[in-house]
Amino acid sequence: MIRAADAKDLLSSTEDVLGIGYWQYDLNNKEITWSDQVYAILGCQSGEIEPSLELIENSFTDADRAVFLKNLDLAINEGKPYQFERKIKTRSGVSKLIRASGRAQTDDDGKAIKVIGLIQDISLESKRLDYLLESQQLLEAASAIAGIGHWRLDLIDRELFWSDEVYRIHGFEPGEIRPTLENALKFYHADDRDQISDVIERSLASGEPFKFQARIVRPDGSVRQVLSRGLVNSEEGKNTALYGVFQDISEQIDFQEQSLMWGYLVNESPEAIIITDASGNIIWVNQSCETLTGYSLQEMKGLKPGSLLQGPDTDPETVRKLGEAVRASKPI
Repeated sequence: MIRAADAKDLLSSTEDVLGIGYWQYDLNNKEITWSDQVYAILGCQSGEIEPSLELIENSFTDADRAVFLKNLDLAINEGKPYQFERKIKTRSGVSKLIRASGRAQTDDDGKAIKVIGLIQDISLESKRLDYLLESQQLLEAASAIAGIGHWRLDLIDRELFWSDEVYRIHGFEPGEIRPTLENALKFYHADDRDQISDVIERSLASGEPFKFQARIVRPDGSVRQVLSRGLVNSEEGKNTALYGVFQDISEQIDFQEQSLMWGYLVNESPEAIIITDASGNIIWVNQSCETLTGYSLQEMKGLKPGSLLQGPDTDPETVRKLGEAVRASKPI
């Protein structure tokens, strides 16, 4: 059994840790009592001032004081409990955000005889929330720039969450549709769905991270190449969630394909193609150049193109024009 003194100490410690103050207002004799934490929230030392309902009232701004008095009136006259968040100013002028809650205690006839209230300083909690919101906004901005979104699938209730960028990648405005596992799978190209199912099933069975590249079809019929990487979350040996990142890599794929195409065309061209750096030194030649000159790429690297034409039968005018073109960064 906990002694009354121990219980009081425990309550006081709990109030200190949580930043919650307790007050009680007797409606018959108009007296109010409160805990040490109320003093601290109001910016006073314990016992420094005489507790009064007016001190609590006057700590609010005019607009917020009206909110407090209205809720107090509803608690007393209609028996409605209340809870709200408002700013107060301490006696030293420090602004704090507090969460106030309370209810009326009635007698056997249902008449209110006391009001019991709690005040909690949530200034730090609010700052942390603001920081998290700011961090979330920065994450969303970075995600939009990089074309990367994130998602989470709850395997217990099958709820699917999409970040704003995942919506955009699918061709929707954030929140425009309610994502579900079923419609999310339908967005994938029909030829890619079996591959995705196999990857996910293997990951769920092994607990290993997964990765796949696939195509999605937007509502307007356009096709986007996407890359998804993710993890399985397990608790007590049971899979509880899948979560991961989702990136639109369509432009990267197009660039790679174009690079391969141009690389093939340049390398297979019957004309000799030479690429130099800003100083006019050879850094790359195609196969036709190697065949026509008899030199390998490694042998020509670092040389000037004109040096390949130096010989008894070389036309000096050709060498001069070649040098001018290289210096002017013009094709020859």
